[in-house]
Amino acid sequence: MTTYDIAQRDDMDQLCARVTKAGRVQARRFLQAESADRLADDLNARADWRLTYNADENAFEATQEEVAAAGPAQMDALVRSVYERGRENFQYLFEHDPVSERLRRGESDVALKGVHDWLNSGPFVAFLQDMTGVDAGPDAHVDVYVTRYGPGHFLSRHDDSYARADRRAAFVINLSRDWRADWGGQLAFFDENGDIENAFTPGFNVLNVFVIPADHSVLPVAPFAGGRRLSISGWLRADKV
Repeated sequence: MTTYDIAQRDDMDQLCARVTKAGRVQARRFLQAESADRLADDLNARADWRLTYNADENAFEATQEEVAAAGPAQMDALVRSVYERGRENFQYLFEHDPVSERLRRGESDVALKGVHDWLNSGPFVAFLQDMTGVDAGPDAHVDVYVTRYGPGHFLSRHDDSYARADRRAAFVINLSRDWRADWGGQLAFFDENGDIENAFTPGFNVLNVFVIPADHSVLPVAPFAGGRRLSISGWLRADKV
């Protein structure tokens, strides 16, 4: 099985206290340096990127080949329709590889299965539960969802609650090198008035964790961004798959 090494920490008490107080925390230098480099390389080389977006309750995705075949004019029209819906409704547009969902569907060619298996092997699940104080019980596991945001990509405000899954906490392993804050893509959290209460800028080898539910979004990536916001996202779940 593919393995990556979580870095030893001497600040777990402080991180846990932040979760207790605010329901969320950011932990830098999450993995040992060599493991972080290898994980980023694995995602860049092996992820099966698919453009994903929604229209009301329906989710859609297009492979890289389908995007290329559609051509610029058709893709521009699709993006415009996504932006128009986003003015008033929950909406998203980014690239993803829904690793856990593909495995549940029985797909046999999931290149990042090793990443999924490592995240579910024990140490990472225990780390999440220790950090958040959430006990997900004997069926504790994580869904794994790899994302890549380019210019114009976004995920509008929502709280990660899902009727068909017992999600207890969410995580984002950031693997974006040399990201500038003015490129956007922040994981932003909102208060009851709709104001941004806190926001985490993408970085490299940085873990973001928050307890569900929590109103949040991924702010749009600027059109002049010099890279792509790369991460492994997912949820700590307490239900059987």
